[in-house]
Amino acid sequence: MKVRRIDFYFDEWLAGTATLTPEQRGVYITICALIYSQDGPIKDDESELSRLCGCHWRAFRAIRKQLIEVGKIAAKDGHVMVRRCASELQKARKRVSKARQNGGKGGRPPNKNNKIPKPGGFQNGKLTFNHQPPTTNRQPEDDADASSVEGAQPAPIEPKRGRLNGRGSPKSRIPASWEPDRDFPRQRGWGDERIDEQAEAFRDHHLKNDSIFADWRAAWRTWVRRAEEFAARDGAGYRAPNGRSAPQSGPITAAMRAVLDRGNLG
Repeated sequence: MKVRRIDFYFDEWLAGTATLTPEQRGVYITICALIYSQDGPIKDDESELSRLCGCHWRAFRAIRKQLIEVGKIAAKDGHVMVRRCASELQKARKRVSKARQNGGKGGRPPNKNNKIPKPGGFQNGKLTFNHQPPTTNRQPEDDADASSVEGAQPAPIEPKRGRLNGRGSPKSRIPASWEPDRDFPRQRGWGDERIDEQAEAFRDHHLKNDSIFADWRAAWRTWVRRAEEFAARDGAGYRAPNGRSAPQSGPITAAMRAVLDRGNLG
């Protein structure tokens, strides 16, 4: 039976091939794989081996000679062999032989603990699903068994809220009554027309993507900054007397306006 598995010790491989060139490593690992595949030495056919290694026969001839000189491979009686490959194949054959012997005896030896009762009362039987009713972490106020009280109802489970940020503030979707903070963009030189335009794009973008934020005022300020970055990158903005960018007052290219109107700013 052909050996199907060989142990590969990667630390030893890295140490043993550290002084080889990439070309030598490629030929060496290919020869090792061919030996494992054929379960023994391979025919020393220069033409066939160079084809399998993916190099010209002249290059293969030089690399083969170098590998023989450093003791990585051996050529004898028209065959190529690697000593480490022979050792690993021998260990693999012993492993396969032992597995066959165990199989002929009925498989692995029986477990001496088979007669120990299994958790939940199972013993030498098929596994069944032991369904348990759902439980909560809520404890009754007294030590009495709440289930023994006539008419008792399970404690209600509080509905989940939005995800929390690192400071514990609940996240939520954009409120239906959301209005932009106009002071922040006005301080940066924006006019009402530009604010209304970007507020509509902001609202549509986050409704479409079902976004969740803990602070929608901060999200709006980020949107304003990003809009300015896009405008400045496109060369459309101009500098107001206070030195800030005023993207609403310059000619914005059609492509830039389409991106801003769609709200594709993050």
